[in-house]
Amino acid sequence: MNQYNKLEDEIVYLNQLVDEKEAASMLCYSVRALQNWRHRGG
Repeated sequence: MNQYNKLEDEIVYLNQLVDEKEAASMLCYSVRALQNWRHRGG
């Protein structure tokens, strides 16, 4: 796989919905922190 294909795969991935666990992992935060932000409007 060359660099262009890797970038293309990432672009497709970013156009999809992710669950809480995956989003927390991408942001380097805990699932609980994301839930608190959503609840508090942070």
